Amino acid sequence: MSNQNDEQIIAQIVSGDVDAYKELYQRYASSVLGLSYRIVGNREQAEEIVQETFWRVWQNASSFNAHRGSITNWMFGIARNLSIDVIRKEKKVTMESLPDAHSEQAESSPHLKADHNVPEAAWSLLQQEQVLVALAELPTEQRNVVEWIYFQGKTRREIAQEFGIPFGTINTRAKLALQKLKRAFEGTGLAEEFRS
Repeated sequence: MSNQNDEQIIAQIVSGDVDAYKELYQRYASSVLGLSYRIVGNREQAEEIVQETFWRVWQNASSFNAHRGSITNWMFGIARNLSIDVIRKEKKVTMESLPDAHSEQAESSPHLKADHNVPEAAWSLLQQEQVLVALAELPTEQRNVVEWIYFQGKTRREIAQEFGIPFGTINTRAKLALQKLKRAFEGTGLAEEFRS
């Protein structure tokens, strides 16, 4: 089944194929986890969001419309919305209770600096999502290495030791993945983020 494209897998999920569902989960769970974790900043909550995202994919697979975007965009949209809901529920803070941007309390808070720019933060989140969509297009071995390095903070040597993969192989996979990501974002301002 691993040689099937995402659209074929979704069609099988619509017909109730559990193996197809497992395949989709194996392909994208770590990417969805990466996106969710970057938004909520809590591993346990991010893992719950992954479970809820894939549950919704299972429940609503028939509503997927390929003309409106890719499956990865659809899934990341679900995960992003769930993540934002978690943030909203946890941060029920009225505007009146927020300190003035120039107050001492704001100066000591990393999230409330005077130069805090909401549109810039939103753009950063959009860029992260675009990167995750591009990551999903990589071969599994390359995508895994990039996720281990950038989302889990592992060194290449740690990955080699932990998974019993030669260090040179890890280096090659990382380099190939970063080259592909750089090409994918050529001319967008994000290309320089992917130096190998």
